[in-house]
Amino acid sequence: MQELKAKLELVLQGEEVYFTYDDLSEKAGESQPESLNTTWALQAVNCAIERGTYTAIVGPNGSGKSTLARHFNALLLPQFGRVTSFGIDSKSDTDLFELRRLVGMVFQNPDNQIIGTTVEEDMAFGPENLAIPPAEIVERIKAALKLLKMEALAKQAPSNLSGGQKQKLAVGSILVMQPKALILDEATSMLDPDMRRELLAFIRKLRLEQGLTVVNVTHHLDELLTADKVMVLVKGNLQRVYRPIDLFNDDEMLDKLALRLPGNVLLLKCLLGVEGEAKLNLPDFEETTMVQALTEAASKLKLANVPKLEAMAFNLDKKSNTLLANLQAKLVNLQTVASNEATEENVNRPLIEVKHLSYRYPNADNKTGDVLHDISFDVKAGEILAIVGHSGSGKSTLIMHLNALLKNEPGQVLVHGLDAADKANFLKIRRHVALLFQYPEHQLFAETVYKDIAYGPTKLGYSQAKVKELVKLATDMLGFDESVWEKSPFELSGGQMRRVALAGIVAMWPDVFVLDEPAAGLDDKGRNEIFNYIRLLKKLGKTIIVVSHNMEDVAEFADRVLIMKQGKLVTLTTPDEIFTKKEFLQANSLEQPALTAALQQLKLNLNWPIQTYAPTLANALRNIANSIKALNSASNELMPDLEELKADSVESEVEVCK
Repeated sequence: MQELKAKLELVLQGEEVYFTYDDLSEKAGESQPESLNTTWALQAVNCAIERGTYTAIVGPNGSGKSTLARHFNALLLPQFGRVTSFGIDSKSDTDLFELRRLVGMVFQNPDNQIIGTTVEEDMAFGPENLAIPPAEIVERIKAALKLLKMEALAKQAPSNLSGGQKQKLAVGSILVMQPKALILDEATSMLDPDMRRELLAFIRKLRLEQGLTVVNVTHHLDELLTADKVMVLVKGNLQRVYRPIDLFNDDEMLDKLALRLPGNVLLLKCLLGVEGEAKLNLPDFEETTMVQALTEAASKLKLANVPKLEAMAFNLDKKSNTLLANLQAKLVNLQTVASNEATEENVNRPLIEVKHLSYRYPNADNKTGDVLHDISFDVKAGEILAIVGHSGSGKSTLIMHLNALLKNEPGQVLVHGLDAADKANFLKIRRHVALLFQYPEHQLFAETVYKDIAYGPTKLGYSQAKVKELVKLATDMLGFDESVWEKSPFELSGGQMRRVALAGIVAMWPDVFVLDEPAAGLDDKGRNEIFNYIRLLKKLGKTIIVVSHNMEDVAEFADRVLIMKQGKLVTLTTPDEIFTKKEFLQANSLEQPALTAALQQLKLNLNWPIQTYAPTLANALRNIANSIKALNSASNELMPDLEELKADSVESEVEVCK
């Protein structure tokens, strides 16, 4: 194996790479990067990627992941150091065309690279510029459309596509050029679970059969499971290169980066930690391997292990509740500030009613124009409602009706009894209902972060002193301090821009928060903060509507789940009702949360009387403990004192379950 690795050809390489977004024109004479007073987006990065391998790049928002990725196809050039791709220096003007033929890249925001007036025209643009014969271009596009399940959208304008469909188009437009290396920059963040799984499986097939080299910038740690190596970036520095299993066993690095392991991997570590060291020792992370390892670890548990399992669950809940309590004071302050100047239109609690809503985009063709079909439902005051469904199912179109951005035709939307179709109600409705768009770039417009966040509360009539207070509280809660206020929001990373956009609607303090993929593009730390904030908003009586493709988030935080498919409402029910139904979820292009799927496998393999729905790791551990107790209900074995264990706050036991 070592000899084989030694023979692998290096195709993407960085040597002592330094890069900054600051203007260095006045410092052109400096020969050493260390002598420059600047903020480096990349600092002394050395990396090497072999042909046909899969490399994942992870790290916090703003750590330089996208910046590094854009060096591999010369979209960015290092100020110091050297980057080569397939032996071509990125600074070589004469070989730039060849370099970009070899290295294709899919951006975090697909709108930044879609240029065609129709889907098939956009896919044809790349191969046409590579002088591929027209007949072959047609066949490549047909294959890509079939893979991406977009045949019906071939003649559709990209502007009429959903965010997930645009992301599929961007991927397809690169794949039809058949590059030798594929760089994915959060390219799956807006895809439904079914399409994300299929796309990654197809890319893996290309890698294994055709030697495609893949670099994937991602916050989805389940996308690391099949990686050959993982590069960890922090503040522009390459901290370390891992095998996936070594990263998953490095608790110190996981804690430093606040990385959230896939639910089944984390559960396995917890079960292994009950009896000994919580270290993974697996040949791979294939599904069959994980199921076997979980079954083996669970089968060894005894009644004497129950107190430890329950203590782990207790500590996990304690940690979560502590985080919640630390944020609550800020939210109470924000509510107080907002209520000081409440307008007469503010009412106690929102209630949204959607009645027989249908919608068709103007100028869309007959085949794909109908987006919503006879949808009816209510939104309860103070609930968290998740809206899920496949890419293009109509989720984003639906929520744009809830604050009168789109006009229902036919049907009716009522907000606090106000008809959203009546122009006279627009301002009142938008005071009650604030919307965070799928792409924050579409929502940001001001020259500074402060002005952008202040725009909403200013328009609502708050005094400048109160506006400043609202901006400060909103940015504090979302992890920004005043040093960011005077920066342009467009200089920030994608995840940071999302926080600024969310801060802009937080500062308005509406009754209803409508959030379209609020955690997309955020690192795990940011994701945790966003959803803790959502929990607190609910606690303060706010109503939250969340569109999401992440079933783990939905299971953990939603009170109810609305499933859409092809513009129709399939069902509206509670998470525990749907997430135990694997076949039903698959039929709707969704997937089970990893913890629930793992418990169902344990129930099947061990014939346990176990409750399989588990929205959190603490729930999963309790379910396992209760199952063991049920199996041993006739035993006379004495149980250790659980309350004593809880009182001791068995911190060492929760460490394996971060």
